[in-house]
Amino acid sequence: MATKAVEIECPHCGSRLKAFRMPDGSGWDAQVQWACFNDDCPYYRDGWEWMDQQYAARASYRYRVTDPLAAKGSPLVVNSPSMLLDLIIEDPESAC
Repeated sequence: MATKAVEIECPHCGSRLKAFRMPDGSGWDAQVQWACFNDDCPYYRDGWEWMDQQYAARASYRYRVTDPLAAKGSPLVVNSPSMLLDLIIEDPESAC
């Protein structure tokens, strides 16, 4: 089943969200989701300090939507800048 290309912008930085596959065993029904992978996004950039202060955790979060039609955002916790980069779908139209 192909994944339609979507044009959703991050409300925090204006970058176009990218489709990515959820890791195996994630427990999410939506195996393809969309997230902001802009490392200069203030939501992501400021999240490192917030997570450290609130939870003493070495983590941040990226803006993500699970349903491009609803475009309802939620945080996607990441523990490194490169986490999930290898799961980005460069050509969503051809994704299976």
